[in-house]
Amino acid sequence: MTTAQCSVCGREVALAEPQEDAPICESCAAKDRSPTQTIDLGISKRKLSTRTIVPAGLLAALTVALSALGIGLIPVPNASGAMTTVHIPIIIGGIMLGPVAGSLLGLILGVFTLSLGPWPAVIPARLLIGPVAYYVYRATPNKLLGAALAGFAGTLTNTIGVLGMAVLIKLIPLKVALGIAGFNGTIEVILAILIVTPVVRGLKQAKIL
Repeated sequence: MTTAQCSVCGREVALAEPQEDAPICESCAAKDRSPTQTIDLGISKRKLSTRTIVPAGLLAALTVALSALGIGLIPVPNASGAMTTVHIPIIIGGIMLGPVAGSLLGLILGVFTLSLGPWPAVIPARLLIGPVAYYVYRATPNKLLGAALAGFAGTLTNTIGVLGMAVLIKLIPLKVALGIAGFNGTIEVILAILIVTPVVRGLKQAKIL
């Protein structure tokens, strides 16, 4: 019988025989197995910590501010009246926090933009922005390129999804929707790529992502 120090807490651990791997005591092992330590966000299990909660809260607050105060709406001379940058925090949130958190941020955006149209037009597409951005980013080996593609894909999800549903429920004609998509969508994609790419790069350099 030999003893060694636990690699986590430093307590003495009784060993039947010497082992090459760093030993861990029963208490620390039980903590690692505890189901309350992690939350399932889709691809992998991430720790539910301040590193997750704080960014989620900040992005949610930013989404509310941009949508409720109209700060993220840029007036344009077409039937839409304005194009949006409010979806960009959702793209960043999806990349940072996973598809579930991304959908929740999208739901917040949808609720605060119900004044722009009925819920079938404004909510379903917003629920998909974060997950689409997340999976596109994760599927791209070059993460800088992945951030740009996530911005592109997340924006198209919002533009095509909202306008497509608006056409389906006969809120606007197809011809009008195509005009809005061509004008608003192009500028929104460019803005998303220009904002999301450096933000994700900064998050990676800071080892937050």
